[in-house]
Amino acid sequence: MTTPIAGLMQSLGDLIVIGLVLGLGFFGATSGVFIATVTAMHALITFVMALGFAQPFAGLLVSLDMPPMYAFPAAFGILAVGTAVALRLLIGHYVRADAVEFEPIIEKVGGGLLGAVTGMIVAGTLLVALSIMPLPESLRLDATALRFDVGGGMLRTLARVAVPDPAQRKILLEGDAVSTDGDGWKLVAIDEQTGKREYPEKP
Repeated sequence: MTTPIAGLMQSLGDLIVIGLVLGLGFFGATSGVFIATVTAMHALITFVMALGFAQPFAGLLVSLDMPPMYAFPAAFGILAVGTAVALRLLIGHYVRADAVEFEPIIEKVGGGLLGAVTGMIVAGTLLVALSIMPLPESLRLDATALRFDVGGGMLRTLARVAVPDPAQRKILLEGDAVSTDGDGWKLVAIDEQTGKREYPEKP
C-alpha cells in the first residue's frame, strides 16, 4: 500500500521530469541548436562521471571515516555537482554562443528538441540521486511508480559499462543504499557459512 507521503514523492519525481523537460526545451529553443547540443553533452558527461567514479570515491570517503550509508550518495552528489560546475566554467570561457548558426526555424525546433533531451538527462540524474539517498522507507523514491522514469533505461545502460561490480551495480540500479535491517549501507555480501556481513572495503 502506498502511503500519502510516498505518493507525494512519486508525484514530486514526475514534476521534476516535466519541469526540466519543458524548461530546458524552452531554453534550447531560445538558445539555438549549437548551445543546446553543448548543454546536452554537458549533462551527459556529468551523469557519466558521477556514475562511473562514485564507487571508488565512496571508498575514499569511507576511509576518511564517513559513515558507509552516506558515502555513496555523497560521492555521487559531489561528483555530479563538481563536474557540472567545472564544465560550465570551461564552456563559458572557451565556447562562443554564436560559434555555429542555422536557419531560425532549425534553431528553434532543433534547439527545442535537444533541450528536451537535456531535460531528460538532467531529470534522470536527479532521480538517481534521490533514489540512492538514505531516506526513510516512506520517503524513498520508487522508480517503478513514476509515470516518467526517464533515468531508468539510461541508468541501466551506463551502469553496465561504468560499474563492473555486480553487487554495487545492483545497489545503484535498485536505488537502495540503505539495508532493511538497520545496518546502514546495503550489504555487498553475506557469508553463508559464518553469516559474516561484508561491506565496501576501505582502499
